[in-house]
Amino acid sequence: MYREVNAFYTREKTRKERERHDDTSYVHVDNIKENELQRAKLLFGVSDTFTYGELKASRNQLMRKYHPDNQEGNSAMARKVNEYYEFLLPYARKT
Repeated sequence: MYREVNAFYTREKTRKERERHDDTSYVHVDNIKENELQRAKLLFGVSDTFTYGELKASRNQLMRKYHPDNQEGNSAMARKVNEYYEFLLPYARKT
């Protein structure tokens, strides 16, 4: 009987720890996404309510500066600009 109770207690404890871990992982993912959003807006120099046109113009300006074929180009930065551009597209207003 003691072993059965101890096994039940152990299973319950493990389940609760897993649930607590799952709850905190969602918060962690949301914080990471929010931080990425802020970094992307800062890189592009757009406000919180940016339009698709502003985003596209900012991307073109950054790509002219960081394109690998350019004299001062940086392929890692150009890749980051493209990744952040794709990340920000769903947040842009259409008009």
